[in-house]
Amino acid sequence: FRKATMEELRRDLAREHSASTYSRGTNPTVKVLERTLAELERAEACKCFASGMGAIGALLFGLLKAGDHVLFVGDIYGPTLELARRLEDFGVLHDQTFAGDAAAIAPLLRDETRLIYLESPGSMLFGMADLPGICGLARERSILTALDNTVATSLLQKPVELGVDFVIHSCSKYIGGHSDALGGALLGPAERIERIFYDAYMLL
Repeated sequence: FRKATMEELRRDLAREHSASTYSRGTNPTVKVLERTLAELERAEACKCFASGMGAIGALLFGLLKAGDHVLFVGDIYGPTLELARRLEDFGVLHDQTFAGDAAAIAPLLRDETRLIYLESPGSMLFGMADLPGICGLARERSILTALDNTVATSLLQKPVELGVDFVIHSCSKYIGGHSDALGGALLGPAERIERIFYDAYMLL
């Protein structure tokens, strides 16, 4: 990327989340996709990844630490659960439930629960969850929520408007449209997406 002065280069290196300095961080082409997806999802910010699992991995590594607990709700994509099992080696615990309403999942939450991760509609079985109810419960307990919206897409469901904190897409599926693209996206509040950018995206 062309920089007019060394001072401009130094300034942009300190703000890689917003300035195109090194393509692993940001570049103008990907920024167009990120702005478009954020608009479609009604989210403040979006970060695109090389794959859907890249987005999921950055979310989990960027948010969680040893001692935290994640509750997975619904028909979760198999590799997501496999990653969760690997995270147990680092002290991050998880449970899964197929219950789809707040009353049923409330007893499964712990003091250590940091994240409720949902798929609705879920992978393969297309199970549905009460997103407003579950997100309301999560907010009461200061628990973050994330939803894999790959199946419904931004066309049919706007999770942010239902109270979800983070939205994930495998862009290799319906967003790509032709089975000829590989990519992933993570959307959510601008401040949290920027933090995940530095804590997980750039490292992974």
